[in-house]
Amino acid sequence: MTGRAGNPPAAVLTDSQGRFFFANLPAGRYSFTQVSKPGYDSGTVRPIVLADAERVTGVRIRLIQLSNLSGTVRDDAGDPVVGTDVILFRRAVVNGRVTIGGVTTVRTDDHGDYRFSGVKPGQYLVCACRRDPIPFDGVLLSTLAAEPLQLMGVVARALQVGADAATLDQTLRTFPPTFYPSSSSVAQATRVTLAAGEEKTRLDIDVTPVRALRVSGTIVGAGSPVTAGSIRLVPAGDDSDAAVALAPVLVQPDGRFDFAGVPPGRYVLRVIHTVTTGVAGAPSGAALQFLGARAANMGGGSGPAQSIDGEPAFWAAEPVNVGDDDVRGLSIPLRPLIAISGRVATDMPTPRGMSSGIVIVEPMTPGLTSGRGRINGDGTFRVAGLMPGRYAISANLAGLSAASVKVGGADVTDMAFNVGADDVTGVEISVSNSGQPVINGTAARADGGTSDDRTVLVFPSDRKYWTEPAAARRLFRAVQIGRDDTFVTSLPAGEYLLAIVPDDAVADWQESSRLDALSRTAERVQLTSGEKKVVVKR
Repeated sequence: MTGRAGNPPAAVLTDSQGRFFFANLPAGRYSFTQVSKPGYDSGTVRPIVLADAERVTGVRIRLIQLSNLSGTVRDDAGDPVVGTDVILFRRAVVNGRVTIGGVTTVRTDDHGDYRFSGVKPGQYLVCACRRDPIPFDGVLLSTLAAEPLQLMGVVARALQVGADAATLDQTLRTFPPTFYPSSSSVAQATRVTLAAGEEKTRLDIDVTPVRALRVSGTIVGAGSPVTAGSIRLVPAGDDSDAAVALAPVLVQPDGRFDFAGVPPGRYVLRVIHTVTTGVAGAPSGAALQFLGARAANMGGGSGPAQSIDGEPAFWAAEPVNVGDDDVRGLSIPLRPLIAISGRVATDMPTPRGMSSGIVIVEPMTPGLTSGRGRINGDGTFRVAGLMPGRYAISANLAGLSAASVKVGGADVTDMAFNVGADDVTGVEISVSNSGQPVINGTAARADGGTSDDRTVLVFPSDRKYWTEPAAARRLFRAVQIGRDDTFVTSLPAGEYLLAIVPDDAVADWQESSRLDALSRTAERVQLTSGEKKVVVKR
């Protein structure tokens, strides 16, 4: 437990009934920094504000029992796949956007079994996602074992002339990334929902070996040395899936690239290239791991790379279909990244704060990055460095709130819009000085419940905002209810629904299905500009 001032109080142990006591605390705000018990997680513990001589009792800290899951990885003959990496991905909704992030990795044992222990409750995807970075053929593998110096020579030559210095065995097979139970993509993967303390078994994954193929070609029009970090081969339709994205084994500074061990399928070759100066360039990619420190001497250069204007300059998103044979000789032209520009207007007679404001462009398409642009004194702005996709746009100015956003004359306020391959100009953003409505609420207790473990959820009644809540995040609120049963929040004018849920039911609440279920018992509230609304939620 820590406070604002002074040394933190010493940790205490609970008694047999879970009770604890901190004494002689000065006034201030305190947070529980560590609440631990083997096999449990404390989740989020709310801070406590102490007044002089105040005594706070009945504080409840809810421990959540951790869960376990296990299964077996088998091939198409039913035999166990030994020594393959299995990755556990957490699926969550953060600010209205679905995120998928790797939690931990384990390796199958000699029976093909895997097990994840001490997992927090939630939704997960399980993937047998092992990839061999450089799947050499049998001759090169024998060389590696018997004459490593000769192998060093092969790799060194490959760094100069390209990966064709070493060929892949035509019979070489690989296991493509496979999500439980047998899906090759995130979109078709089965979600695994873990409850607190649950032991989930027999999550078996069936993998099928396929021929390991090569994809190679050249990036055209880069203007400066190309590096492996700027190129990825992503399964089509799964731009968000970092688990199954392939990194190149070798990229030459002149733009030549090679991918190895590619399973057949439909892909998109994605490139985001930053123009740099001050370096001649050197080969890069997974192949350099065989040279270690010697790789640093393979390319040379005139000094450290420096970014021009501090932002990427070019992009490419080229479809690649990998069938039964290698794909060679691709020519991938780069295009300038896209910019969105326009003007911000205000209803104030004397605009203030324009030069300190920014315009934010947030991607709704997975795998893309956001952009920001400063608002000039005359209200104009420009946000550069974007790729085609779906975006939402907003303005951030102190004391002002966005009233409307128009792109091409269409109202896209709190909505996403499509950006093609060309710059978007003439965007109109209006901001208002009228204060946002404020909700002063009281959440009555029900069925003997306590007030320290509840959250009020506020969301728009119009369902058009439910499909892409990340674009309308300012219309959604999750507000913890205080110890005195009150809550306060402010939102733009409009009609909203209010629902009360336990703290442990807040996760992923912005999914459409959850919003639909919440709406059935929610209370409807109409807010107008400048209003202070008093709400009693029962």
